Amino acid sequence: MEIKNRVDNLERVALEFEGAQFAVRHVLANLLSRLDRHDAEECLRELQSTGRRHGIELGESRLTGYLDELEALKVASANVRKVGAPPLRAVS
Repeated sequence: MEIKNRVDNLERVALEFEGAQFAVRHVLANLLSRLDRHDAEECLRELQSTGRRHGIELGESRLTGYLDELEALKVASANVRKVGAPPLRAVS
């Protein structure tokens, strides 16, 4: 029974982490979609370059996940842009 509880807990934690990752992706995609398209693409290219420069430190699996997440973010921000996100505005 102990092992089943541990497996259940690990599954729950993994799903919660995945949900949190989706939330962060959606927030960032929304913000990127409000930037000028060129600026958003430049930002993602810089992040990809940074990830590749530190790839040895990250390790192959983390680097793959990092680059995959940036690509998913690029797709998500393009989808948000299609629906017409309003431009960013200063908040006081």
